Amino acid sequence: MELTTEDNKRQHERVTVAFALMVREGDRLLGTIEDISEGGMRVRLDVDIGENSEVREWTGNKGVDNKEFVMVNLVGEVFTLSIDYMRVRLGTLSAKLIRVIRSMNNVYFAMQFTAECDPEVPKKIMTIIKRRKGD
Repeated sequence: MELTTEDNKRQHERVTVAFALMVREGDRLLGTIEDISEGGMRVRLDVDIGENSEVREWTGNKGVDNKEFVMVNLVGEVFTLSIDYMRVRLGTLSAKLIRVIRSMNNVYFAMQFTAECDPEVPKKIMTIIKRRKGD
């Protein structure tokens, strides 16, 4: 079966990253970019999103249930993130968390760039990735 453009939700070419592109929120390391397009990116979290004591008191949930609650409630939040490669800042992106993805022991954030995001920053990052791949 051949997919038509209507069947394909991807609006932009997606590029897989095979090296460490670090994503930071302020001074805090959030994770590394797994793949990126002009419209968004998938970030593998390198940090453990810990429990929230207020959530624990409110829901009575501890451990994994508490962390899941905190992550799911981050969906819809907009983050201002800086992207670093080999300690060089490549730019700042504004991205909205649209989905939390769990795969085995890894957690990923699927993020969509906002209108405030400079479209040249993702293009610049994708150019670097393609150059490293030899594309």
